Order: sequence, then C-alpha cells, then structure tokens
Amino acid sequence: MAERNIPLTVFEERVLQRYLFFVLHSEEVADQKARKRMEQLENYPSNINLIIPEVEFYNKIETRPGKKTPKKVIEYPKSGHKTIVYKPDFVVYPKIEAERRGPLSGEGIFIEVKWNYFQNFDDHQWLALFYNGNSIVASLDEPSESEWEEALKKKSEELRSTYPALDKEEWLTKPENNVQHYHIDSNHFKNWAVRNIGMLVNSQLKVGRKRYWLMVLSGSMLKNWDRMLRQNIANKNTINKKPFWAWKNEGDNLTQLMKMSDGDEILFIDAKSPHPRYGKGRWGNNIDRKTASDKELEKAPYDVKSMYHLRIVSPKSRSAYHCHLGDDEYSNFFENCTAGCEIFGCNGCGKGVKRSMNNVIWPHFVKMRLLGSPHEPSEYKTLLRGKLGRRLGECASSPYTPAELTEEEFTGLMGQILGDD
Repeated sequence: MAERNIPLTVFEERVLQRYLFFVLHSEEVADQKARKRMEQLENYPSNINLIIPEVEFYNKIETRPGKKTPKKVIEYPKSGHKTIVYKPDFVVYPKIEAERRGPLSGEGIFIEVKWNYFQNFDDHQWLALFYNGNSIVASLDEPSESEWEEALKKKSEELRSTYPALDKEEWLTKPENNVQHYHIDSNHFKNWAVRNIGMLVNSQLKVGRKRYWLMVLSGSMLKNWDRMLRQNIANKNTINKKPFWAWKNEGDNLTQLMKMSDGDEILFIDAKSPHPRYGKGRWGNNIDRKTASDKELEKAPYDVKSMYHLRIVSPKSRSAYHCHLGDDEYSNFFENCTAGCEIFGCNGCGKGVKRSMNNVIWPHFVKMRLLGSPHEPSEYKTLLRGKLGRRLGECASSPYTPAELTEEEFTGLMGQILGDD
C-alpha cells in the first residue's frame, strides 16, 4: 500500500513576494539591513518613484483569426524569436524622464522572486530578464559572485542552444551584468513572518477587524474631489456611484494604504485651520510657530463643512490600494503634465506630455462606495480637535496620509459634524 502523509509546507512563493515588497518600503529598524543590501546592488535604482507588482511586459500585439482578443507577445527584434507575455514579480520605476508608452507605461527594472533561482523558472522569464537588463533575481539561495556568474553563463548557453535564432544576441551572449542576485536571508524572513503573521492570516481569511479612516480635503484637493464625485458637472445632483481617490508615493502613505481592506470605512471631510495661532489656513501641529503638545492640540479649533462617508471596496483578499497603468479614466486623473501645467487630469495640453510611471505623483488608488448622501452644508462649523489632535494635523498636511481612528472616534466625529450647532 502506498504511503500517505501530510505536507508541512505552509508558504507559497507569493509570501516571499509580499515579504520583499514590504521590506523595500519598510521604515522599521528590523528591516533596514535587508533593505540596504538591495539598495547596494548596481541594478537597483538609487532614486525610486514606484514599485508595482506583476506588470505585464510585451512589445507586440498580434491579431488572431477568429479570436476577439489579440495575442500579446515578446518579439526579440534581431532574431524575430517570440515568447509569451512575461509578468515580473515587481517592476521598479526609477525617477527619470521617460515616455508614458508601452504596457509598462514607462521604463523599469525587473525583480523576480523565487525560493530557488533554478526552480520553477521558465525560459521566457529568463529571456525577458536578460533582454530588459538591470534585472534582479531574489531567492533564498546564497551563491558566491563567481557561482552566480557561472549559473548565468550556463543558463545563457542553454537558452542559445534551445533557441538557435538567439545565438548572436549580445544581451544573451554577455549576460553577466544584465541580471544580479539578491539573497533573501532566511532568518530575517522568519523574523518578518513572525512579526506579520497576524496581518497575513487576516488578509488571507478576511477575519481581521474593520478599520476606520479619516481624510482631510483642502485646497486644490477639493476641486479634484468635486470633479471625481460629480459624473456630470452640469448636473450637480449626479453623484459618481464608484468614487476613488489617489495618494502620493511619499511618507507613510503606502504603509497606511496597505492596511486598508474591503469593508473598512472612511470619512472625507472638507476642513481648514484658519486661526492665526494655528497657521491661518495651513494645517500642521504648531501653535504660534512652535511644536505643540498633545494637550495643546486637543484644544486647537478647526473649521469643518462637508463630510462624505464611504466604504472601501477591494476584490478578494488583495490590498485595497492599486496602481493604474495605461490611459484609462483613472491613470492621469490627479496628475498635471510635465510642463508644470496646473490643471489636473492632464490629457495632453500641447505644452507637455502625460506623466510616465517614472514620474507620476499620485499613483496609489483606493476604490470606495458612498454610504448615504453627502453632507454638504453651506457654512463651516468650528470644532475642537480633541483626541484627534496630532493625527488630524498630520492627515491634513502633505503628503496627506490617511489617519486611522477607533470606531468610537469615527462615529463621534460624524456625530459632531452632523449635530446641531
């Protein structure tokens, strides 16, 4: 009788991908060594604008007889050799001047994450990494520099033998500098997994607690919000049934957005801090130009008017935040053009060009659903910051990071705004 047992494997390769994504954005002391090792690789950009998971890479679309959808392929120009589309685990976009063109909507380096760099690694993946150049393979292996170079040389020979048309392609005949290796330290990965197991389980099973968030709209953000919320500007009563918003790729924005999930609730409020002692129109946490204590900030007044209560919408168990490539209705909604145009939603004003993913400013989106009707009185109401003190000032200041509230704080704020004067 054949033996039966239960496998002890608990992680798929995706958890390594999530680990590396978190590490590359982490500000935690425990992750700095791992992050700096990646930054020391020559192929890793020194000035990053954005990192996006699983972006399609192809350079040709072929029509197929009898098929409605075209076929996306990678064609290697000199040889004419073709392979299927490739989705690197991450595309890293450095801050450079680049055109918003092609499926990548810019120019980026590729990072592929594997348990073992020769395990479950298809030929079309290796070819794309070699061809794109400035690529990185991250794995739990720890080859020496000479062992890695030998492995690349061997793989190059195998590919040229399998696909003779590629035999004279320079990017494949001299692959040493095209692909570098990053060693994922198993001890650090274990430490990270222990620190984040609650988040991983909650995300997978969707059993985590509901979170509550606050965003403060001010200045030009108000015009953008109105433009997004009104599907038809001529008809002010027409409301967008699928609201969305975007955040800058700065500060703790991504860290907070990664915590958002389906079902979370968020308040967007039109608020300002107009009092002279508190900056006169400028938000922050200073009083009389000096850093204020928490107790002082609790007594700080602010004016609030409109309020929008929304539920965050996220498919399956993925993070609520996402990025938009291409030229859909979202992609350039918050962007001005590269000529310094002050008009948001640039569709090409003739003076500049659409921003590529290498220089977009507002790349992180969250989709939502409006709960109830907007609260839009004509007059502002003065409130005290209370326990929201410091978080309110940080949320309302660049880079406009969403503040997390308790359920009690969330419902209490709604009650204050909706209550009678």
